[in-house]
Amino acid sequence: GHVCGKHSINSTNRVGNKVPAILQETNHNLYMNSNMTPNLEAINTLRPAFAEALYEMMKRVHQT
Repeated sequence: GHVCGKHSINSTNRVGNKVPAILQETNHNLYMNSNMTPNLEAINTLRPAFAEALYEMMKRVHQT
């Protein structure tokens, strides 16, 4: 939270030297097994979605 507060802003575009906050709260059940080991198949399924979301965010931030 303190890093987000210092370096980000509640906006969809860059403002000065601050960028929109990225705070991703993800349900562990999406990518962890019941014994709390990583579910690699689930992680590999989620990876493209996260990459696409970051790519779209970066495009919007760099428009200004």
